[in-house]
Amino acid sequence: MQLDESSLRLSLAQKPRDFRMDPLGETLRLAASPLQVTATCRLHADASLARPTPSNYSVRPSPRTAPWKLGFMQVQILETLWVYYRGAQPEHGCVLNDFSAYRREKICRDYDPSTGTVWYEGSDNIYDCYGVPDVTAPAPWTVEFYFGDNPRHDVPARVLNPETRISNYLHEVRWSTAFVTTLTEQTSPGFYVHRRHFFWSSVWHFQAMSPTPQVQNALFKPMPGTGFWISEFRRGGPRDSRYLAVLNNPAITPSANDIVGATAPSKSVASSWQRFPLMEQRDQLFV
Repeated sequence: MQLDESSLRLSLAQKPRDFRMDPLGETLRLAASPLQVTATCRLHADASLARPTPSNYSVRPSPRTAPWKLGFMQVQILETLWVYYRGAQPEHGCVLNDFSAYRREKICRDYDPSTGTVWYEGSDNIYDCYGVPDVTAPAPWTVEFYFGDNPRHDVPARVLNPETRISNYLHEVRWSTAFVTTLTEQTSPGFYVHRRHFFWSSVWHFQAMSPTPQVQNALFKPMPGTGFWISEFRRGGPRDSRYLAVLNNPAITPSANDIVGATAPSKSVASSWQRFPLMEQRDQLFV
């Protein structure tokens, strides 16, 4: 298969908007509308491409097992998550849970290991996720496929303060996450060529609208810095060797979601309301 490099196009079809906190009983969900990037290109047959026969193409093959394909890979390069709770009264105390301090891998692949592949699949229909032509049709072929992501994270609405032994309620949360995403060509099993890449990030920073935390149905307001950012689409792969080491590793490694789920927080506790020093810090990437 030969990729017509001059025909390769990426376009931003939809970017996340409506950053919000959705109440879900005993939890609140940080959410926004999805991100979608569309890829199109033209492909030509080469001499190594075997012609299909009715017997071996009676069922459309899965692009996951195709020896040649185009698709997306994604690496999470940063995540900060701290969640601050206050009691209903100052003497009820406060708690800050920082889920970033004890995280063992800072840079990791973002994908679903259960698929058995290292590719990022941004759709339930896997045929939308890969640029694999229908070779039963005559060459050349024009293919269109998609990258989509919809970051969200749930946090408890309350925790028990271990000093006062009284429930503290969510008062402020900051979740920052950043990725590098590549449009990648697999020329043979386990061999990848990164044709395009882009960086993107999302930030949720919300604070309770009332200075006195509410036990139920608290209202939250977005703080400055909340929102979405995306770079231009760049030729080739990222230059940072740390990102390339993850992208080019064909092994099924722990995913970003697995690592987050297994990370215990670093906990700061006080018996009266206060702002901990961490809350005044900001990730340089999001300044």
